[in-house]
Amino acid sequence: YLLKKRLIRAIKKNYEKELQIIDRFADKSKDALDIGVYRGVYSYKLSPYFKKIHSFEPNPLLFPYLERNLKKIITNIQLYNMALSDKNGKIDLKLPLRSKSIFKDNIEELFKLGAASIHPTKTFESFKNIKVKTSQLDNIKLDNKIKFIKTDEEDMKLKFLKDLKILLKLTVLYY
Repeated sequence: YLLKKRLIRAIKKNYEKELQIIDRFADKSKDALDIGVYRGVYSYKLSPYFKKIHSFEPNPLLFPYLERNLKKIITNIQLYNMALSDKNGKIDLKLPLRSKSIFKDNIEELFKLGAASIHPTKTFESFKNIKVKTSQLDNIKLDNKIKFIKTDEEDMKLKFLKDLKILLKLTVLYY
């Protein structure tokens, strides 16, 4: 319930103006991709307009929360705990440290989760490295045509599109 309130508030507050035009690309017969889910605002906004939302989040600290809560709110979502890339394998995810918290299980206090990065040249004063799975999008089984892709992978944007057959069928790409 709390997550849903946060998602609705983020959309209403117009933090990201692009959210206001998603309905223009609606096609309930096709799917959408949300690459770099973080909290799930885009997945939530996309869900009423597309048949299925394929949502990719590589952060292993965020993913269990999304798996547990986002699936309750969005019935047409498929979550993937991986980063999309031009290669299959593993990559370092840098999680910048926020503070020294006495609550070791509170990831919000320990890390700046929204600033996590897989970009090799991205640096932080203090961070934790975690190896995360990478996959080429062509290796993901998508049963339907994709109409819309939202990507939020900082400076790695569009790298995952290399040799991507899906571009031949794509209508809209937002990054």
